[in-house]
Amino acid sequence: MIPFRNNRLRYAIALAGAGAIALAHGSALALTPAPVKVGEMDFIPTLMIKLGYDDNIEQAPSRDAESSFTTRIEPTLRLRAQERNNRYELSYRGAYELFETNQQDDRFNHYLLASSALTFSARSLLRLSAGFDYIQDVQNLTNRRFDEDGNKYQILRFGGLYSYGAESARAQVDLGADYERKRYENNRTSGSQTRAQEYDSPKVHGTLYYRVAPKTRALVGIRYADFDYDWSGSDLNSYNLTYFGGLTWLATGKTTGTVKVGYEDKHFDDRKDTSTTWWDALVTWRPVSHARIALATSSYIDEGSSTEDAVETRRYRLGWDHAWLDRLSSNVFVSREDKQYEGGTYGELNREDTLDTLGLGVTYKMRRWLDLGAEVQLKSNDSNLDDASYDRNTYFITANFSL
Repeated sequence: MIPFRNNRLRYAIALAGAGAIALAHGSALALTPAPVKVGEMDFIPTLMIKLGYDDNIEQAPSRDAESSFTTRIEPTLRLRAQERNNRYELSYRGAYELFETNQQDDRFNHYLLASSALTFSARSLLRLSAGFDYIQDVQNLTNRRFDEDGNKYQILRFGGLYSYGAESARAQVDLGADYERKRYENNRTSGSQTRAQEYDSPKVHGTLYYRVAPKTRALVGIRYADFDYDWSGSDLNSYNLTYFGGLTWLATGKTTGTVKVGYEDKHFDDRKDTSTTWWDALVTWRPVSHARIALATSSYIDEGSSTEDAVETRRYRLGWDHAWLDRLSSNVFVSREDKQYEGGTYGELNREDTLDTLGLGVTYKMRRWLDLGAEVQLKSNDSNLDDASYDRNTYFITANFSL
């Protein structure tokens, strides 16, 4: 048998053939998976296949960039059930990258999530979730300096959110608690010292909403997150405290959105404290029924590593989705991510990174169960540390299948 990675052309032909068969069988609809009944539950599988080219698979400086033809496979499996007003779902998503040049660079990421929404009455709702992620990162600057593979780690999450207050009521309240556990598989005692990044993090949060107009609510909230690092040699133990206020509105004219603005403090046991202006916003505008423009932005303090205490991160993203015809749609987005490293080696070097990304995509809706498309993504990371700057461009043809 010819190995998969050496038989890319055959798979490309197969994708094209699937499209031809779909055309021969009549008109197209949007990809709408048909659930398969499993007892009282619905089983919904989908499969995304992408064939293309990546000109910098490890996001390295241009002098060290390695390119490759690439296959990306992204299966999703969903099992959902409903009992009266209660909903339950178990889902798996995979993100596999197979590289033509060297299979040692292949990456296999897995995401498992169980969730439920329990409705006790018109004013009382409880959401529960449990998740497990297994992630293989691309190489970072520290990995390259010490000739390491990209970091591999696991994240275990549990969460609960209780909401009280009817939709028509003047006030509503959300009270939540979460737990996150992060553990690394490799580079634990080498240059990256990933054992110093393993933590347990319990979190609590609450938000109060007050209706100020028929479709608009003001909100105030508070969040507390504790970070207890597992390795006794780590001095990153800390807690984050965030206060915020804002507005959320639904279908006011042609816009929908939520805007939260506040302040975040990070208090360390053994390092210098840091703080920043915190915000989280998403605003969507529909100028016409077949187009959507979305603006998302956030600012927060991210956890550090063996080379910094914390990372102040700010993100901005503007996207435009447009349906040109019943079958043909496009999406365009631009984004920027600014990172400022605080404390540690990178803090002393005043490291700052700015990552700019441009994404372009087009989708042709062949059948209810098949979308074909193409996408381009151009990334440029500009850092005041030369070895952390890189450009990465990817080009793919895509096929998205369902039952």
